[in-house]
Amino acid sequence: MITIYKATKDKTTAEFLTEAEALAFSDNVVTVQKEIASPEEIAAAEAARTLKNETLKNIDNLEGQITPRRLRDAVLTSDGATWLADKEAEILIERSKLTN
Repeated sequence: MITIYKATKDKTTAEFLTEAEALAFSDNVVTVQKEIASPEEIAAAEAARTLKNETLKNIDNLEGQITPRRLRDAVLTSDGATWLADKEAEILIERSKLTN
């Protein structure tokens, strides 16, 4: 869907025009065409934004679990090292969602 606007003389605002009004203007009037997203496109963009925000929160939460104490445990014990490797794998999985 295309919406047509006519810029004011000072070019600081624009007013909505119908297609018939836009066709009636002479060549010396500035017109700008702006494509409006469909409801489906808007819904898809909102869903993608929500998924991205949730993924970023998950990454932040996972990274927040890797405290200095956990890092010390990872260096000193094999269980700690396994735990840290698992957390890093979880973070990697979450980050891979951002590239899709």
